[in-house]
Amino acid sequence: EKASASMLLNGDNAAIQLHEYLALKYNYECAVGTREFWKNEPEVVACKCGKCGYCACTQSGCCNRLDKETSGVMIAAKSCLGFIDIRAQFSSAHSLEEGGTE
Repeated sequence: EKASASMLLNGDNAAIQLHEYLALKYNYECAVGTREFWKNEPEVVACKCGKCGYCACTQSGCCNRLDKETSGVMIAAKSCLGFIDIRAQFSSAHSLEEGGTE
């Protein structure tokens, strides 16, 4: 059971997942959806495409990590529709050819 964002930050874990922190700290649509996803504890995740509203609610709307080698700025969508739109904007045939995540 994940209690709170501050407990996550001040706990014993050496590393935390950003989507966990966002889901515990905020009440935007994707964060609330992620908390609901945790409550239901599905044995099998229904989708892993990373581009739909369901996937938005499994990862608190985390869309893309920019400049991962330096600052690691993260883009997170507040709504499921925003997640779909942002993921589409970052997808490209070039990143697929180069072994990227899109």
